[in-house]
Amino acid sequence: MIETVMSFALGFLLASLAALLMLPVLNRRAARLARRRIDGLFPLSMQEIAAERDALRAEFAVAERRMERKVEAARSGRHTDMETVGAKLLEIAALQREVEGRDAALGGRKVEIEEAHARIAGLDRDLGS
Repeated sequence: MIETVMSFALGFLLASLAALLMLPVLNRRAARLARRRIDGLFPLSMQEIAAERDALRAEFAVAERRMERKVEAARSGRHTDMETVGAKLLEIAALQREVEGRDAALGGRKVEIEEAHARIAGLDRDLGS
C-alpha cells in the first residue's frame, strides 16, 4: 500500500515539475499574443494616425454628400409639388370665375323667367276679364 501511495506521489510530483517547466513557455506565448493584439489595436506611427484620421474624414464626407443628395432630391420633389399646387390653384381660380359668371347669367335668366311669368299672368288676367 505504501508503494502505491509513493508511486502516486512521485507521479504527481513529476507532473507538477513538468507543468512548472512548461509555465515559462506558455507565459511567453501569452505575452506575445497579447502584445500582438494590443499592437493591432493602436497605430504605431504618425503616418498610421494621419491615415486613420483621413479615412474618417473621407467617410464623413461621403456620408455628408449622401445626405446632401437626399436633401436635393427632397427639395426638387417639393418644387415639383409646389408647381403642381400652383397650377391647380390657378385652374381652381379660373373655374371659380367661370362658375361665378354662370351663376350671374343664371340669376339674370331667373329674373327674365320671373318677368315672363309675371307678363303671362298679366295677360291671362287680361284675357280672363
